[in-house]
Amino acid sequence: MGFFSGVRRRIKKLIPKEIRPFVPYIAAGMIGPGGLGALGQTSSRFLTAAAARAATDDEANLKDIARAGGLAALPSALSDYGAGEGIGAQYAKTAGDYIAKQGALKTGAAQGAIDMGIKAAELNEDALEEYNRMLAEQGIADKGFLYNIKDNEFNSSIGLGSEAIMSEVSSSTIVSSIGSNIPGTSGP
Repeated sequence: MGFFSGVRRRIKKLIPKEIRPFVPYIAAGMIGPGGLGALGQTSSRFLTAAAARAATDDEANLKDIARAGGLAALPSALSDYGAGEGIGAQYAKTAGDYIAKQGALKTGAAQGAIDMGIKAAELNEDALEEYNRMLAEQGIADKGFLYNIKDNEFNSSIGLGSEAIMSEVSSSTIVSSIGSNIPGTSGP
């Protein structure tokens, strides 16, 4: 493992960090129509993008590597499937043709943007888990308590006070209380 981390560090220094997320898709876009050797175009793009992600991202796990390969192989996979007669082949052909018309630059940019969006969503999930852990450490396990506080503040601001929360109140009572607190109205 030490050998690969040293290689990754050297590669990381060569490639600017702004371009690094797009390297797997740039590498996959360089694969010709015939693919690499005996491999077809779809398999070649998958393996090339996966290897590029593994070489350039030292924090990438197997899921990240597979996602990069899958996103890179998707356009050629759609075209391959669209050439057949299977269920949805016409839709795959239409999608593949549309992606092909966009050109390699737009396709690579879109693939990189999708990948970065997924990473951002994963970071948001991690931040939410950290927030929930922090609340649990502080003894706030029931977040409903926080919502009740907000509801009480809202009810107080419209003139209902806390008695509306503590007791059963009919909707007509709430409507009449709100109506009497609106300037220019005399209530119901």
